[in-house]
Amino acid sequence: MGNKLYTLISFTLFCCLGTARAQDTTLCNPNFGYSLSGSQAFFQAVDTHAQVRHYWNFGDTTAAGFNSNLSTVAHTYSHTGVYTVTHIIRDSLGGSCFDSTAQSVSVMATPPCTVYLQAQRDTVDHHIYDFYASYAIVGGVHDSITWFINDSVVGTGSSLLHYYLAGGTYTVCARLITSLGCQTEQCQQIVVENPDSCGIAPSFSYVADSSYTRHLYFRPLPDSSGYSYLWDFGDGSYTSVREPEHYYAYGGSYTVTLFVTKHNGADSCQRHFASVVNVIGPVLQTCSISFTYTRNPSNPNEVTFNVVDSAGTDSLSWLIMKGTDSLHLVHLYGHTPTYTFPDSGCYLVLLFAGTPAGCQSFSQQAICTDSVLPAARNFISSYPNPAVSQANINLNLSQENAIHITIFNSMGNQVLTTVVAGNKGPNHITLPISNLPTGIYYVQMQYGNETSRSKIQKL
Repeated sequence: MGNKLYTLISFTLFCCLGTARAQDTTLCNPNFGYSLSGSQAFFQAVDTHAQVRHYWNFGDTTAAGFNSNLSTVAHTYSHTGVYTVTHIIRDSLGGSCFDSTAQSVSVMATPPCTVYLQAQRDTVDHHIYDFYASYAIVGGVHDSITWFINDSVVGTGSSLLHYYLAGGTYTVCARLITSLGCQTEQCQQIVVENPDSCGIAPSFSYVADSSYTRHLYFRPLPDSSGYSYLWDFGDGSYTSVREPEHYYAYGGSYTVTLFVTKHNGADSCQRHFASVVNVIGPVLQTCSISFTYTRNPSNPNEVTFNVVDSAGTDSLSWLIMKGTDSLHLVHLYGHTPTYTFPDSGCYLVLLFAGTPAGCQSFSQQAICTDSVLPAARNFISSYPNPAVSQANINLNLSQENAIHITIFNSMGNQVLTTVVAGNKGPNHITLPISNLPTGIYYVQMQYGNETSRSKIQKL
C-alpha cells in the first residue's frame, strides 16, 4: 500500500511539473535555445545558475530528468518530424522558482547507411589486392566511396586495385557518403607478405655453345615441372620454356630476368631473379639512353616523359606495362610523349632507342600512381569466382551491339576468343573455362567504342 501511494504522489508531481507556472518568475527563466545538425539537436537553457535544476521532454517519448544540472543537453532523433520540446526548471534549494516553456523543433533525420568491404589477394603476386565495396542505404542515392590506406586517400569508386611495395600490416577503409548526409566507413587490416614468404629464391646458370658463343643455354633454379617460368633475355626476347636456349644477335652485356611462379591454388606466388649475362661476339656501337618524367600538378596520373642522351638516335619507342598483363601494354613514340595512367598501382616504363649504325639501347623505370580514373572503373565482377567449369558476367549495354570477348592468361597470352550478340539493356554472358588450366585469367569485352574488363580465378 505504501509503494502504491508513493507512486501516485510521484505521478501527480510529474503531471504538475508539466503544467505549472512560476510563482516567482524573477528568480528563474525557463526559455531555451537550440541548434540542429542533421538528426541531432543541441538544447541550451537561458538560466544556468548552479542551484537550478532542469527537466527536458524531447517530444518523442524520451526525456532527461532532474538527476543532474542539464542546462545543456544533446538529443538524436531517429525520424524526420516536428517535435514539441518542453523545458521545466525549478530551484533545488527549496526556493519558489518553478516554471516551464515549450517550442516546436523541426528535425530532418539522416537516413541510415552501411558500407561493406571485401578484399581479395592476387593468387600469383601477393603484393596485389583487389578491394570491393557494396552498400545499403535508406532514401537518397549513393554519392561517393573513397578508399583510404593508413589514413591516406588512394582512390574512389566501388573497387580498388592496389599494389603494395613492401610487406607489413595496412589498414584499408572504404568510406561512404550519401546525398542525404549519411557518412559511414568499414575498415579491414591487410597483412602483406614479405618478399621472401613465397619460399622461392630463384636463380639461373648458363653456358655458351663452344662453336657459336652467342648461342646460350639457360637452366633455372629451382628446376621443376611444378613451377612455371618466364624468361626476359634483355634484348627484347621472351620465352616461357623451362630450360631455354637463346641466340643473341650481338655480343655484349645483357640483363636476363627469370620469373618463377609456384602454383598452389590461392597460395600461388611469384618471385624473380635478374643477372647480367656477358655474350662473346661482335659488339654493336656503344650508346646509352635514359629518361626523366614530370607529373601534371592538377592531374598526378598524367606524366610527360623526357629523353636524355638521345644524340644520334633515329628511332625512339616506349612500352608501358603493368606486371605481365598484356591488357595494360601501351606503345608510345617520340622524345617527349605524354601518357595518363588509367588506375592506381605500379607500371614499368621502358624506352628503346636505336642509331643509324645499329646501336640499340634501352632504359626502364617503375612509376607508381595512387588515383583511379573514371575510365578505369569499367571493371565487372564475374561469378562464381573462383570458378571450375564456367564463369558468368552481367553486362549492361546502352544499345544493341556485338560483344567481342578475349580471354588472356596471366602471362598475357590469348587463350580464348568469341563474339556474342549484345542486346540493349542487361546481357548475361557465360564463359566456358573447364578446358583451361588452373590460374588467373583476364577477360576483355569490346562493344562499339567501349571496353570492359573482368578477372577470373580458375580452380
